[in-house]
Amino acid sequence: MATSRTQGFFRRPAWALLWAGRSHLAQTDARATTWMHWELMGLGLTIGVGLALLWSGAWALFGDGFSALPLAPATAALVVMTLGVYRRAVVALGSLLSRRSPPALGVSVVVVTLLACLLGLRSWHSDWPTDFPVAVQWMRPIPLFRALVMAPLWGMWSMLAVCLFAPVTRRTELAVSQLVGRVGAGFVAFWMVLLVLLNSWWFGFLDAVFNGVAISLTPIIAGLAAGQWFCYRTGGVTRKALLATNLLAQLAFAFAYQASL
Repeated sequence: MATSRTQGFFRRPAWALLWAGRSHLAQTDARATTWMHWELMGLGLTIGVGLALLWSGAWALFGDGFSALPLAPATAALVVMTLGVYRRAVVALGSLLSRRSPPALGVSVVVVTLLACLLGLRSWHSDWPTDFPVAVQWMRPIPLFRALVMAPLWGMWSMLAVCLFAPVTRRTELAVSQLVGRVGAGFVAFWMVLLVLLNSWWFGFLDAVFNGVAISLTPIIAGLAAGQWFCYRTGGVTRKALLATNLLAQLAFAFAYQASL
């Protein structure tokens, strides 16, 4: 029973869009995509919390990462992201950025950039522990954990935002066209406001120039601009363009966070 439920979860359209093969994605039932846009945001939260827990576990096993480069946590996160949940996103972004260069070169650049981004995630600020009761400290975790949680959420949001503006063409996969039909401006605006408010609360301790609202503008602008260009490169809104937008928006958010430290 538990195994079948687990398999059912990984067959959901949101997971299929993120990492399934083309044949699996093509077999997505249109009726199963009804809540696909909500599932994507929930999946982003799940991935972010999972990365934070993975980072915390690597700290516990291999030592404190506050005083030096967090090699063990960053390596663990890189492996999970590049070989797991964002494997296809890494390939998509690398191939779209490489243009006339070999796709392998673009993918290598993306992996190195992602590693550099992860190595830069240190908790230099002392906005933790907070003055919250111990039972609810999890609501404002260590600052770098906040960044790990927020980045996938901004990546998922950028995918949905691009769906509002990019055209559906003959190159658009069935599951993607179903997603475009589900996403509305109100849904995208709701999540944008929610994420900006959460950013403001979690990162309000940073410098005034790069506070929570300013950090939010980076993935919004980068995601929308890059998403339109990626869709142009792929001849319409496609999974490849959406996945590349997702990862680029995450990198933009992470570097904006690091620039504020």
